Amino acid sequence: MEKVHFETNPTNESEEYSQLIDTILIVLNRVSVELTLESQRNQSLSYDQFRVAIRLVHSAVELGTMLPDLINEQSIRLPFALPIARMFYERLLSAAYVLSDGGPAAKQAIHYAVYSVFKNQKKLFSAGGYKEVIPGRLKVSRESKEVVEALEYFKNARVVREFEHDRHERCEVIGKVCKKAALHFQSVEQAGYSLSSEIVHGSYLSTILYSDQPREGTPETGLHETTTWIMIAFVFSSEALGHLLRNICPSLPSPPLLIDAGKTFMKFEVPEAADLIDCAYRER
Repeated sequence: MEKVHFETNPTNESEEYSQLIDTILIVLNRVSVELTLESQRNQSLSYDQFRVAIRLVHSAVELGTMLPDLINEQSIRLPFALPIARMFYERLLSAAYVLSDGGPAAKQAIHYAVYSVFKNQKKLFSAGGYKEVIPGRLKVSRESKEVVEALEYFKNARVVREFEHDRHERCEVIGKVCKKAALHFQSVEQAGYSLSSEIVHGSYLSTILYSDQPREGTPETGLHETTTWIMIAFVFSSEALGHLLRNICPSLPSPPLLIDAGKTFMKFEVPEAADLIDCAYRER
């Protein structure tokens, strides 16, 4: 069989988008380091809140590193960036939620991590008529303190999950601490729903948007529109975290840079409104 080559169509715009993502990822990585230092001196938030939030931010950065190449090459592989952007957004949303709710969300997330490891130690492997129980991971003792606490925590829970609130409810919790952060996260949600959930449910739509036989009613989507939706999810959620951290940890140097990145993106998208955008950000 002949090798398959994806045709790429990079443009000046896609390259600039890619560079903006790289820059934001560098800033987010710095934010995770600054939060680690802040956890040692901040008395308003618990250590668990910082620990879970840092893990989520770092995870988002790792996911985000896959986006620049996909954005820049402008090829048929671009739809695969949709679920990556969705997961990136959800991780930053969860990080902001953990830092905003006063502590219970971080506690539940930690217990859930321990609980899921304990409950999934063995899995049933089946192939045809052959079945075998195989170890899922290193065995964790029921007697360990962490497991006892996690089992007790979820003992009477109707549904065992990492966080109690769904995405919309997390936005509401964040809004009680920082309205600007909640507004930006809600903008990503609204963009997803108003555009048939291309962002929020990208993992599904990425399989049909560019299909040779798309389902009836599926929106016709080009590379430019897809790129714009991805950038909205990435930039707005990063800026949202910047607004929240500037509110609750005003001494951190990097969060304002996330806000500046959001302003840069807006001016790039709507250059004719650059003065109005500058004015709006100054008023904030």
